Amino acid sequence: MTQFAAYERQFRFCRIEAQAAAGAERTFHITRPIAAEVGDDTPLTLILDGAPLKDVRATEFVCEHHDAEGKTILNAAHSDAQKIPVKIGAVDNPDNAATPAKSEKIAELPDLQAWCYADLQTKELVLSLENSGTAPLADVRATLRFPPVYADGVRRIELPGLPAGEKKTWRWPLGEERTESALHDGRPYFVAELDFRAGTEPQRLFATTRLPEALSPQRACFRDAVRMFGPVDQNVDLAPLQKISAADATLDDLAATPDKKWFANSADDHLKLDSECASLYRTDKSWRDAIAPFAVKPKWRFAVTADFTLAQATALKLTVDPRAKAQSIYLNGHLMAAAEKIEGATAGANRIIVVIETADGRGATPLRVRVEPAAGTLEYKTLRP
Repeated sequence: MTQFAAYERQFRFCRIEAQAAAGAERTFHITRPIAAEVGDDTPLTLILDGAPLKDVRATEFVCEHHDAEGKTILNAAHSDAQKIPVKIGAVDNPDNAATPAKSEKIAELPDLQAWCYADLQTKELVLSLENSGTAPLADVRATLRFPPVYADGVRRIELPGLPAGEKKTWRWPLGEERTESALHDGRPYFVAELDFRAGTEPQRLFATTRLPEALSPQRACFRDAVRMFGPVDQNVDLAPLQKISAADATLDDLAATPDKKWFANSADDHLKLDSECASLYRTDKSWRDAIAPFAVKPKWRFAVTADFTLAQATALKLTVDPRAKAQSIYLNGHLMAAAEKIEGATAGANRIIVVIETADGRGATPLRVRVEPAAGTLEYKTLRP
C-alpha cells in the first residue's frame, strides 16, 4: 500500500515542461515529490510515443528506459540524494530549554547530537547539530513544521553539508503570527525534520520542542470571554439578571449551588470547545452532579454573559443552537426583545446576558450560543484560563 500511495502522489503532483527543441534532441523538465516525501523509493513511469529513442540522459535522478510496441517506457528512479531514510532518530525538548540538561546520544544515530528550541525573545527557531562521526553529512534538507498560529507553517530548506567533527547552528525566524484566538490554543509544538546522507546511507532526524504554555492571543475570542450558569428549572426567578447586566455591576451569583454560580470554561475544558461560541459544558464533578436530573427534563434554561467594548454603537447579532431559543436578553441593565438582532449596544463598555431555553425533550447536553457585532468589531474582556 505504501508503494501504491508513493506512486499515486508522484503521479498527482508531477509536472512535465517541454523545452525548446534543438535539432533531433528534446528536453523536458520533470518535477515530482522526492522519495523522502512520499515514503517509498518507487520510481515514476513515463511513456513517450513516437520513434524509439537513441539515448536518454537525466540529471538529478536515474532514468532507465526500454522500447515496447512503438513506445518508449521510462522509469524515473530517485537518486541517492533523494531516497527514503534507512535510519531515523529523534531528540525532544519537552519544555523548550535553551540547552539540554545533559548531553545524550541519539540511540538510532549515535554519531549525532542535536537540540531544537524556540527563542521567543528573538522570535526564532534554533537548531544545533553536531556530527561527531567519521562520515560527512551531505544533501541536507530541513523541513520545518510550525504551530498553526504562524502564517508560514511548513518550510522546506536546502542546507549545506556538515563535515565530520563539526557543529552547526541554524536560526530561522518564526514569522508572522495569525490573530485568530483558536490558533493560540494549547502548547505550541515545533518540529525540525532533517534528511541527509551520512556517507552513502540516507538518514533522518527529528528535533522537536514544545513551549511550556500557550501563547497569549492578540485578541480574546467569545469562548474565552463568557461566563455561564445553569441549567435551571423554569420556576427559578431570573429577574435579578437585569440589574447585574449593567456594564459596571458586580456579577453576583444567583445562588450558592453549582448550577446557579457563574463559571468560565476551565483551561482543560476550553480546548475542546468552539472558540467563537459559548458552550454549556463543564467537567467539574460538583456541577455535573448538580445537573444530572436535567438529563431527563423536557425543558430547562441557562444564562450566558460577556463583557465587551465597542468603538462605536452598533447592533449585535445573536446566534443560538437550533436545539434551543433565546428566552430573554439583558443588555446594559435593560431587558431587550428576544430577537436575532439586538439593538442598544453603545460605544465603550457593555455587558450582555442571554437566557437560553431548550426545546422540548432535550437533555443537559452542550448547547452553543454566539454574539457578534452586526458591523465593525468588538473587543471582549477575556477570562481565558
